[in-house]
Amino acid sequence: MNDPTEQREPATSFKWVIITGLTVWTLGAAMIVWSRFFSN
Repeated sequence: MNDPTEQREPATSFKWVIITGLTVWTLGAAMIVWSRFFSN
């Protein structure tokens, strides 16, 4: 995956890595809160 666009814009790739990580983390946290909310 040596895309010249990624080499020219490393900040863009890093931004998407953070966005993806935050999205996954938020979904995981939402699942935990959801399960705790319904388990009570």
